[in-house]
Amino acid sequence: NNAHFLAALNLAEYARHRRFYCPTVFGISDNNISISLPGYKWLPQFVDKLKMPVFQCDGTDIVDVYETSKKAMDHARETHSP
Repeated sequence: NNAHFLAALNLAEYARHRRFYCPTVFGISDNNISISLPGYKWLPQFVDKLKMPVFQCDGTDIVDVYETSKKAMDHARETHSP
């Protein structure tokens, strides 16, 4: 649910802040539905406030998904952070 997801993001940001070894990539699919309820477009507002890099792509384009995922994974591996 949203609380678990937000807790994981907060922990990743804390690990990044403390410079812990934490190569993490979160994959998010936003269809604006939150557990069968309207999501009220909270995700884009939340993502804009993150201090970690955000990689976005068109989920209907498999090549774009692959290339963007690869960039995100390479970043996490190189920097050892989310």
